[in-house]
Amino acid sequence: MKTIAPLQNIKLAIHFGALADPLINQVKAQGYRYPPGIDYLQGCADMITRLKVALILSDGEAEKARRRLLKRLTELILKGENQ
Repeated sequence: MKTIAPLQNIKLAIHFGALADPLINQVKAQGYRYPPGIDYLQGCADMITRLKVALILSDGEAEKARRRLLKRLTELILKGENQ
């Protein structure tokens, strides 16, 4: 699943799911620096996927959680780019 973050001037396309590349690889491939805290967000992304596969989260709940995670990732990237 691909989600795009239109926050501020950042154009970030991130794939989520069990077969997606790690967040850091996706962020670096798009030309952004390593944002502090991305390891934590990777763990969160993995948990969302696990809960979705285990049928604990519905499709809608997982999508909403991923949008929130993407917003947080975009905030971290903005913070890192402005330092």
